[in-house]
Amino acid sequence: MYIRILLIYFFSFLVITGSYANEEPESLKIRVTKNGVLFRENLDLAYLDIQPLLLEALQAKDSLSELILFERKCRYFYTKSQYDSLNETSVFLLEQATRYKNNYFQAMGHMFQAEGFSVNSLYDRAIGSLTQAYNILSKDKSGDAIIFFAKANVLNSFANVYNDNGEPEKAVEKIKEVIGSYNSLKNKEDINRFQYLNYSNLSGVYTMFDMDSAEYYAKKSIEIKPSDVVEDKAMMMNYYALGKAFKSRNDYSSAASYYHKAIAAGVKSGTSLNLTEIYNSLIDIYEKEGNKDSVLLYVNKLKEMELNILQSKYNSLQKTVISGEKKTSPVWIIFLVAMMSLIIFYLWRKLARKKLVAESVSNEAYNSLIQLLKDNDTGFYFAFEQVFPDFSEKLLVINPVLAKTEIEFCFLLKLKLTTKEIAQLTFLEPRTVQNKKHRIRKRLDIPSSADIYVWLDSI
Repeated sequence: MYIRILLIYFFSFLVITGSYANEEPESLKIRVTKNGVLFRENLDLAYLDIQPLLLEALQAKDSLSELILFERKCRYFYTKSQYDSLNETSVFLLEQATRYKNNYFQAMGHMFQAEGFSVNSLYDRAIGSLTQAYNILSKDKSGDAIIFFAKANVLNSFANVYNDNGEPEKAVEKIKEVIGSYNSLKNKEDINRFQYLNYSNLSGVYTMFDMDSAEYYAKKSIEIKPSDVVEDKAMMMNYYALGKAFKSRNDYSSAASYYHKAIAAGVKSGTSLNLTEIYNSLIDIYEKEGNKDSVLLYVNKLKEMELNILQSKYNSLQKTVISGEKKTSPVWIIFLVAMMSLIIFYLWRKLARKKLVAESVSNEAYNSLIQLLKDNDTGFYFAFEQVFPDFSEKLLVINPVLAKTEIEFCFLLKLKLTTKEIAQLTFLEPRTVQNKKHRIRKRLDIPSSADIYVWLDSI
């Protein structure tokens, strides 16, 4: 799959919820607004609250909240590459928006449908849906800022279709069209927020054919990053572009560092967009360096992710065929659905076999790490990072101010070493080790009822 372009979110959130300003505290609309704030910061946590809020909106017959939440679900599924769920939700969003005669949400319904068509190689249908979306927005004479941002998103979605179809140069043209439309914005901060995401998108597309431009626009995006943004999906794209730029110059150490930053940004923002490209790049680097354990680790992660995406695409395509039966679906689409089901079964079997191999290699890696500890070899920490390359990053996402010694102590717990074993290997008193474990619980906010080893093993 090609690079997926990021869609603008923060402006739609600000403008849509602007009409909520005078609501009573903790009303439904205020809670929808707060969910929007959380959605920008942590997709997964925000998503847990969307369905209860949506049910409440339906019961209260609050059509605006209902449409906001349906669109938010679409954004979540898009960001998570869950195309079957995206297909279902976008259809419902379009139906409800048409019923309520809301131009913005009708356009967004068409746009998200187009994304589902595009990933399934139905490019003509995708272009048709996006053309409908743009025509709806062009007829809107309200002058609302939200229509401007909706048009920008539709143009970005056009770029996605061209990208998926192997035409990155056309995708660049569409993104530059978005960049050139900023004159509708008056506030410098709004302009920077707008272009921060656009430059990031441009850098991502350029990674496909022009690494100098990819690096230039990634750095330009980082330069104007809003002060309240830490690590989001745009930074994930920027890190990926910089990693690929360094990789093209054979600076594998810097490249891997940026790729791991991209993964950490993805973990923090809850996005999995373009993660397959990052995994592929890391696999290539570790193969060149002869790091077999890391190669196997990322090969398994990649296969598992590709299988999930393929299953999602298959479900989405199957629903497209079923919904189009009255119009007589092309034979090649039906054939493609059948072929995808066979591919999914093959990959599932292949992944199952790879997991068995991974377990034996992991045991070998585990024994090597224990031996380094017994030898009091300082290379243990480097070796651990190679076996568990994203463990430290995930810890820092939970608590960004963890000390280096605390992270290193978590390495020992990750290896499931008992208090007695840690005491023997680190020449500490068992009580000291117990105190360290207690401190780690507090620092990582691990519930007292949770087994610390099981909890860390889940990271």
